Amino acid sequence: MANKKISQLTQITSANAITDILPIVDSSLNQTNKITIAKLPMSASATARSYPYTIDFQSGSRQTRELTNQTLNFNSNLNLQSIYIGGNITSILSSAFLDCTSLTSVTIPNSVTSIGNSAFSGCSSLTSITIPGNVTSIGSSAFLDCTSLVTIVSLAQSAPSVGTNSFNNVAATAITVPKGATQSYKDEGNGTTYGGLQIVEAS
Repeated sequence: MANKKISQLTQITSANAITDILPIVDSSLNQTNKITIAKLPMSASATARSYPYTIDFQSGSRQTRELTNQTLNFNSNLNLQSIYIGGNITSILSSAFLDCTSLTSVTIPNSVTSIGNSAFSGCSSLTSITIPGNVTSIGSSAFLDCTSLVTIVSLAQSAPSVGTNSFNNVAATAITVPKGATQSYKDEGNGTTYGGLQIVEAS
């Protein structure tokens, strides 16, 4: 009976949104491929990696406001498919989702102000990204080798500082920016392009 119930699971939710620790999920969950969502607190020490899933970072009331591989350790996670980040997160630190090659979707809230070095580097299934309006910096190699990334939109009126190779080897050739923001992105880039991308104003 227990095994039958496990096979019907579609969601795992941490009971305490402010805890640091989400216990490692028992290996018996390998029996199901139906689990699609794992709702976690802002930081979690471990999570099952044996099935495709979505991460929904709960806001909670923690003082922690950063997403980082030191606390989340999601880099090189081959089963992570999508991420929804709650509105209390202010930064995505270096290598947080490095080489998550199954990742196709990321929702970043307007509370985020910085995207760290190699944060999404090697996420070769990621198809689109919207950079929120409050982001002021995009680290080096942040989206390097996101080879399926065809749509890049920035909502920031003032161009975020951009590191080297931030958008190297992506499928997109252009970044869409807010109306009237072209010059800011040229100034932050090389005078013509931004992070090697052509600059296109939203209509």
